[in-house]
Amino acid sequence: MFRVWGKIMKDNHLVKDTVVCIDDASLTRTKKVYKALEEMCYEFDLAKPIWLKKNQNDFILFISILIHFFFTGYGDKKS
Repeated sequence: MFRVWGKIMKDNHLVKDTVVCIDDASLTRTKKVYKALEEMCYEFDLAKPIWLKKNQNDFILFISILIHFFFTGYGDKKS
């Protein structure tokens, strides 16, 4: 199960939030994120996001770097 929490904040106060659950195991992680963003936009009554190829490539690069740092422990304080 893939779960994403989306929220709208204004002046440090929570205005609206939603949790989107994606149970489709056949989708890749990236497609699950795109689908969750589309569902959040629908829930928040926002325009459907437009994903250009450059946006997709930047997102995939960002996620791969984030996962690398998470699993290598980069940034952990060592005494």
